[in-house]
Amino acid sequence: MRLTFEHEKIITEITDLAKHPSSTLMDAILHYSERNDIEIEVIANIVKSAPGIKSLLKDEAMKINMVEKETTLPL
Repeated sequence: MRLTFEHEKIITEITDLAKHPSSTLMDAILHYSERNDIEIEVIANIVKSAPGIKSLLKDEAMKINMVEKETTLPL
């Protein structure tokens, strides 16, 4: 799925919500979907098609041990 202008707008609004000091990206996604009465599955599809936010979400999930941490080779 390609990102449309509307999808980019949604991604921008979610990242703006996540910039709040007490908010996480996951919280921002849930808040956005509830506030705009959008199914979380729809937001999930949009996030999957946006590599930047997908990467940030994965990093956040690894930090709180929701997904297994990836091992990286030392440089």
